Amino acid sequence: MNKPIRTVMAIGLAAVFFLQSSVSLVSSAAFAAGLPQNEAAIAQGETNAAKTFTSPPPLSEVENMPSLEVAALAVQFNYDPGKIQAEINSIKNKSKAREQAFSKEAKAADKQVQAKEKQLSKLPTTVSDPKVVAERQRTQCEILKIKEGMTDKALAFLQEQIGRDVQISHLQLLSQWKVTSQQLNQQIASGTVSQRRFGNVLDIGNRGSMKPFAGQQKDVAFGQRELENARRSGQLPKAVEDPAVQEYVTQLAEKIGRNSDLQVPLHVYVIQQEARKGGRPVIGKDGQPEQVTNAMALPGGFLFVYAGLIMAARNESELAGVMAHEISHVTARHSARMMSRGTKYSIIQLASMIALSLFAPGLFQAGSYLAYQLHGLLLQSIMNGLGLIFTINAMGVSRDSEMEADQLGMQYAWKAGYDPEGIITLFDWMATKEGYASRTSFFATHPAFGDRTIGALKEYTVLKSIDPNRKYISDTEQFQAIKERLKKELFKTKQQIQEEEKNRPSLLQGEVTSEGCASILSQEGSDSGTANTPSARR
Repeated sequence: MNKPIRTVMAIGLAAVFFLQSSVSLVSSAAFAAGLPQNEAAIAQGETNAAKTFTSPPPLSEVENMPSLEVAALAVQFNYDPGKIQAEINSIKNKSKAREQAFSKEAKAADKQVQAKEKQLSKLPTTVSDPKVVAERQRTQCEILKIKEGMTDKALAFLQEQIGRDVQISHLQLLSQWKVTSQQLNQQIASGTVSQRRFGNVLDIGNRGSMKPFAGQQKDVAFGQRELENARRSGQLPKAVEDPAVQEYVTQLAEKIGRNSDLQVPLHVYVIQQEARKGGRPVIGKDGQPEQVTNAMALPGGFLFVYAGLIMAARNESELAGVMAHEISHVTARHSARMMSRGTKYSIIQLASMIALSLFAPGLFQAGSYLAYQLHGLLLQSIMNGLGLIFTINAMGVSRDSEMEADQLGMQYAWKAGYDPEGIITLFDWMATKEGYASRTSFFATHPAFGDRTIGALKEYTVLKSIDPNRKYISDTEQFQAIKERLKKELFKTKQQIQEEEKNRPSLLQGEVTSEGCASILSQEGSDSGTANTPSARR
């Protein structure tokens, strides 16, 4: 690789890690073979069926509808392609304008911070002069206020951009799905649809000698090493304590694993982590700390399921779909394939870091709230802007691995008896859910691109065509009971939240806090010993 590309990559990684650290804030018969039989399965053929429309809704409504409804509209009505493209262009223009405005604002804030830090550097090094100490703390508070303000703005910016990505993907689906589905139905009728990649779904579990499934055993040592590194560094999130929850998730994962191309033992970890901003938990509308909503997998069969994901899933098929997606990263050896290509391009260390960051983000940004928000867009947008997209695509990253995991994950869920639409409906739900921390974790690390949406719907259509009369598991009583148990474990009283805040690690003597700064900055111009007041520090 030539020197300019290496230089750009170094700059790109520096930008990634700087932002991640400095912002400080992510069939009933089949069922019987898996989970305990005393839990009744709620099975149905067509769950969450699309609404019936007598006239085509306007594009402004369509772009915010669930994907399955958009697909139904595309088949039912003839929308003007020109108007759809015009709406897409309008959203893209808004997105670009917003990005430029945010970039300008961020650069201005950075200059402000630099100027304030320069002011700090000129102050005398003393703790005995109250005026100097007060000025230093006031300047530090001004810096903190700028950084916290930009952190909030960055979060809002990313949520808006993700929302626009979703809108564009739905409009693309509306534009393309009628022709795509017609072609797909022709392939299904002619029997040629099985010629697509991973088309031999009836042979799942008996294609281990084929690429990319062969060689999973080689990944175990790498996954184990990174798991131990996370443990030693204290980055492994807290385990969920309720044994019933642990057992349920493990059984569900093993059921999916038995119906997949997995060739290594599955190690399942049910963990919980509160979303944080500025070191403090983000409190939701219900008065409870927001939970990180994520799932991830290390090479070699190490699967992590967050409590927040279980709580976000509305039924068992949605949870199964996400878990199957993550298991697919293991079976298709995405990290290993990426590192292999990294060797080819003489960038094995970079490949290793990006692979782990892509497929197991939680272990490597465990304490950072905004890191979960930024994760996917950092790799997609920042590296894109710095010319890194060529390198990432060359290593087989970006959307290709996610689309492959989508396809295989839907296949594994389908073979295990679950409605393959689960991953699609959860994706839509997480993309449109309202709330301050609504688009963290899994959604941020799995951006909603139009081709991924269409790819998932294509696989969904094919799988449903194999046995049109088949009844799928949508939900189980056991899943809903587990959610209730988990809700009780995660629940915290106001007193507990306040106690945990009091017991947070203390800052250094005189170090500023958000609360202390509110008092300091409200007394602009005062030099009456503010630095020595309790509000200036913890």
